[in-house]
Amino acid sequence: MLDQQVNSSPSSERYLSDFNLTSEHSDDGIEEIVLKPKAQTGTSTGDGSANNPFTFNEEVEPSVSPLVLEYSGYLKARLHLRRNDVQRLQGGEELCDRMIDFLLAHAHAVQYELRRSALSRVIVLPSAFGERLASLAMGHARFKGDTPVDFMMERLSMYALDEIWGATLLLVPVQVNHHWILIAVTNPLQAISRETFQRGVHDVIPGELKPDREPFTILLLNSAPQYALNVISKLPAQMRLFLELSWFKLKGSSLEFVNWYPVKCPEQFDSISCGLHVVHNAEVMMREGIAGRVRKASQKVIAMSPSEWCRIFNPTLMQSETYRTLKLAVVQQEAAARRRYLRSLQSPPVVHCSRPTPRPSRKAKPTRPLLQVTPGYTILVCDANILLGSLPMVSELVTSGRWTFVVPLAVVTELDALTYLITAVQAQSTSLKVQTSKGSYLKSLSIRSEATTLGEGERNMDDLIVRSALWQLDHFVDRTSLFIASRNAVKSAT
Repeated sequence: MLDQQVNSSPSSERYLSDFNLTSEHSDDGIEEIVLKPKAQTGTSTGDGSANNPFTFNEEVEPSVSPLVLEYSGYLKARLHLRRNDVQRLQGGEELCDRMIDFLLAHAHAVQYELRRSALSRVIVLPSAFGERLASLAMGHARFKGDTPVDFMMERLSMYALDEIWGATLLLVPVQVNHHWILIAVTNPLQAISRETFQRGVHDVIPGELKPDREPFTILLLNSAPQYALNVISKLPAQMRLFLELSWFKLKGSSLEFVNWYPVKCPEQFDSISCGLHVVHNAEVMMREGIAGRVRKASQKVIAMSPSEWCRIFNPTLMQSETYRTLKLAVVQQEAAARRRYLRSLQSPPVVHCSRPTPRPSRKAKPTRPLLQVTPGYTILVCDANILLGSLPMVSELVTSGRWTFVVPLAVVTELDALTYLITAVQAQSTSLKVQTSKGSYLKSLSIRSEATTLGEGERNMDDLIVRSALWQLDHFVDRTSLFIASRNAVKSAT
């Protein structure tokens, strides 16, 4: 990375040693690390290049917004976010394609960390592919010599056709007339040729209404179902055309006919939140077992109850600014990680001495006092990282019946309710508490989000978690006797 060049003008070359790493702050809370040319001795060239800021490893024209974040995740694409992209998210505006691609890649990475084997076959195609899809649907595409599949595969150069057809789920964000929708292709891995095999009649599985004969299908998730119907209704047909042509190019045979179905998903109540709905719907489809349930409900194979639909899509989360705040916090966290990396480039090289450093004395006292943690007396408040990284330990602490473990509702909203929390909050109500920002406890997770207002000095969801911990400090109650009585009751019952 240090060998890459930063060009200040077409006629000169600059390297990292020619620049100073500096940081600049803005009102949106994002700190930008930029490269500025070092002061040059001698006569100035007069082109003003010595005063132009340069984003790391990227030439920036005066009209281009500074680079805030580079991100790749586990998808085969390197994404860039610029300051104006973040400002659109923070200012309540419609999301651009770069922000959509980043948020989808980040959501994929979060799920990949939880279920690596399953998410390795889930592919989120870039919005540039959706742009080609929309241009074909609207009749704006112009290509010479290439077939439609080659025209669209130009935006998928990072993927081979066998990778696409080896996936269990394809997600495609598409923008049509300034409106974002999501196309999901379920089970491409189970696609078959029309000539060689026809699907037989399957038995009806208990709990289903009819045989599940179309695992490979196209789903359309649209948060504004009445908008631009004449164009949006053509998108599944164009996706089907791409699938048929790419299958023929890969297999040399005709693909089975693939139907498409609209999916009932939360509707937007404004004209700008369609991008956030696309990200939310993609997160829902990537969760374990959800894509199959949504597909079967859309095909009328199963009957999905309203309570199950609300539990899957959590529509209340999209009816406020909570979800936008969550996504802004994601951008800020990733930008902070990039900032730490760039700052590490400023640190001087470590000089290793040949003489070993003396070992510290065993009698040396710790610099800070140890925390006094007492079962039953100490209240433990966790954040999302604890639940994601140490869930077995959390489960052990809760089931032991000796600790009060508090999960702020902001954490539940961020994780969209882990399966463990849904069951444990009722089964272990004495030990496990889900606390709202107002300090009240929830008896179940039928409500997983709340409309919160950040207080003075609070900037993101982490501050809400700190608020929950401070509330516990201000309203502390010694619950030791409660745990002792609970254990005695269990012993007497056995």
